[in-house]
Amino acid sequence: MSEILVLSSVGTTEAKTKVAKRIFEERFFTTSVFLPLPPELGNMLIEKEDFSLENFEAKEESTLEKPFLEPYKPILRTLKRLYLNVQCFMNKQHFHSLKKVLEEIFLLTFRSRVGGIQVDKWRKVISKKVLVDYYCGREEADFVKDHIDGRVICVDLGESGVEKLKNEGFKVKNEVVEESLKPLDLLEWKIKEEIFFGKEINDEEVKKLVSLHLKFIDYVLESRSFDEAYQKWKRDSCKWLT
Repeated sequence: MSEILVLSSVGTTEAKTKVAKRIFEERFFTTSVFLPLPPELGNMLIEKEDFSLENFEAKEESTLEKPFLEPYKPILRTLKRLYLNVQCFMNKQHFHSLKKVLEEIFLLTFRSRVGGIQVDKWRKVISKKVLVDYYCGREEADFVKDHIDGRVICVDLGESGVEKLKNEGFKVKNEVVEESLKPLDLLEWKIKEEIFFGKEINDEEVKKLVSLHLKFIDYVLESRSFDEAYQKWKRDSCKWLT
């Protein structure tokens, strides 16, 4: 049975650089690398020297693309140096659904900064993201299963996909390269626990994590880049996440 190494990390360039290093370290024991990008977009980026999106003709014009893709550049650059098969497993439904959810989160963040936090709306939008990731993750696991050719690496394959592959008999090692300290990621984890395991999260916890998300956005607005903002947040997280 084929072996699968799943490398997961927070969505920053620094963290993905660590993932790229792990891929390089595993290069002699790996036949393929699977990336969480839509096939047509991922393949185009892999082929381009500058990794720009200017010639992408699939009419994906959302400004959400650049921050979504930017962290993966270190991985793409590393893969261009290696003789490994590269597959992109994110299906179109997941990509488009995720974009819509992120747009909702963007608008809700603005409204929360201006008019206060509406806990029920935050529960709804984060629950939607959890369910989108869950069901699409299982479909993406099927793609990985159908294209495995020996020992492979999957970058950021969702928990539902990992669970499905394990249940189908694959030997899966899940390695968290860097855990996320972003407040919305922590809220998503808690709501996921509530949906699937019945571990309730009360309104005060939701409100606290959303408040921290708004504080994190202040870090982003005051920094030169998302990575810089996250490094400052990580440094100061002991003040907030206690």
